[in-house]
Amino acid sequence: YSDLTVVEAPAEDETVGYDVTFTVTNTGSVAGREVAELYLGQASNLPEGIQSAAVQLAGFQKTALLQPGESTEITLHVSQRSLSFWNQNLTDTLDKWTVANGLRTIYVGAASDNLALSEEVNVMDHELAITAEPETFAGKVGETASFTVVANKDDVTYQWYYSNNGWSWSKSSMEG
Repeated sequence: YSDLTVVEAPAEDETVGYDVTFTVTNTGSVAGREVAELYLGQASNLPEGIQSAAVQLAGFQKTALLQPGESTEITLHVSQRSLSFWNQNLTDTLDKWTVANGLRTIYVGAASDNLALSEEVNVMDHELAITAEPETFAGKVGETASFTVVANKDDVTYQWYYSNNGWSWSKSSMEG
C-alpha cells in the first residue's frame, strides 16, 4: 500500500464526503488478489453518550489479479453517512443522522489489524444553517432587511438591502 491521497469530494446530495485514492502493489512472487479496506477512526468530538468503535469499516474493494510487481490504483468514497452518527441527544438534530464534525483519521490496509496508511482530516459539514431576523419583513423601498447566515460553524453576517436600484448585499465576520 502506498501513495495515499485524500480529497474532500462530497457526492451528489452530500454536504461532506471524501475520495480516498491509494496504490496496491503485489510484492510477492506469485500472482494474487487483495481486498483493500478503508476504515474511519473514531470522531474526536462525539456528543456525550454517543458510542463509536475505535475504527469502523467504511469501504472495501477487491483488486483484479495482480502479477508479481504489478500495481493498481484504487479510489474509495467515504460517504456523509459513514461520517455521521444517529443522534438521540442533541435537540436541534434529534432522531436523524448527524455529521460528526472534527478530527478523524482515515486508514487503508488489508484488515483492521493491518492498516498500512493513514491521514487525518478535519470533517466539517458544509450544510448552511440559515436564520432570519426578523422572520418577516414588511417595509417601504429603501428600508433594509437583515439576515444572519452561519456557515462552516463560523459566524458570517450577510446584510441584504433592497432599494430603488434593486438588491445589494454586504458581508462581515463575527469575531469574539
